[in-house]
Amino acid sequence: MTEGLHSPSPYPRLEISQKALSENLRLLRSLAPGRKVLVPVKANAYGFDLETMMPFFLQKNREGLLDMLGIANPQEGRVARDLGWPNEILLLGGFFREHVAMIAQADLIPSITDLWQINALSEYSKGAGTKISVHIKIDTGMGRIGVLPEQVNDLIELLRAHDTITIGGIFTHFPRADEPEVSETSRQTKQLVEIATNILDALGLQRENVLLHAANSYGVLLHPDSHLDMIRPGILFYGFFQSEEDRVRFTPQHPFRPGIRLMARPVSLRKIPLGHPVSYGSHFVSPRDNYPVGVFPIGYGDGFPRGISGKGVTFSGHPLLGRVTMDQIILGGVEDDKEINLFSQDESSIEKLGDLSCSFSYEIITGLGNRLPRLLVES
Repeated sequence: MTEGLHSPSPYPRLEISQKALSENLRLLRSLAPGRKVLVPVKANAYGFDLETMMPFFLQKNREGLLDMLGIANPQEGRVARDLGWPNEILLLGGFFREHVAMIAQADLIPSITDLWQINALSEYSKGAGTKISVHIKIDTGMGRIGVLPEQVNDLIELLRAHDTITIGGIFTHFPRADEPEVSETSRQTKQLVEIATNILDALGLQRENVLLHAANSYGVLLHPDSHLDMIRPGILFYGFFQSEEDRVRFTPQHPFRPGIRLMARPVSLRKIPLGHPVSYGSHFVSPRDNYPVGVFPIGYGDGFPRGISGKGVTFSGHPLLGRVTMDQIILGGVEDDKEINLFSQDESSIEKLGDLSCSFSYEIITGLGNRLPRLLVES
């Protein structure tokens, strides 16, 4: 973000609520008492902006409420280090051979997802005269990255042969944790514990020295047996569910609060005549003479979903008229330049906008553009 984007401006902005995020973290810790907490900050802290969020993360770390950050690639980890994060950073995704030096120099914890990585890390650590702590990712059913159960014996032999590699954790990932009635998540948890026990026994490691972790947001919410030693809540920490159905279903018992507000005011107020078309394609025409409309300077160029066009969405009681354009949206019935929250709960929640645009909350928040300044606020 350039300095200009941080300057005071009447243009739309994302307000990040420290109060909401603190409450979300408290709720998560109450669901998994005594467990360590890793918050994923991949994809620029889920679109919240890692630089903007770092003061909050540092404060929660000092308070003992946040133990570790999770990243998708080494570059993200290096950014977190440059911003001052002092504690552990777990590289959740894979890495290339060319990244080994960066991983070591930035003091990142790599995940072993492929067997060749052990040799690559060991070669570097021996040359540098250091040891490298790793977490081992076991693919218990996600089918994306991770050591397959059939490869565990080979994994053990490689670890025996490379004493500069130490094991700090063993983990897995759930593809169906959002389905409480499905037993697959419990099966994966049991399999992880069994495989981890075999690895620890074979290598003579003490259980208390190795973190076992599996629970993503919905694992924390719906599968307490998966909490193990550490939880990794992403979307719930940031204050969202996967869908509007989930938000309505779970919020009464688990009142997670959205961590961001999209505040905007109209850049133009107009009154248009009866039958006058609005936006590309002229799919909406004015229903009466002197119909008041407000033009807001935000559009799909900022990540505001074009797919909600024509879906009957309202914002603070004002209907979206016609198509979302690259830089602007047009709302009906707007007669003053009062600021509104375009991501308000119930009426235009991020989950609802995700559903209506054939997307979901993750894609909406991670797709919010750099034209939107992020501001960390107390309330």
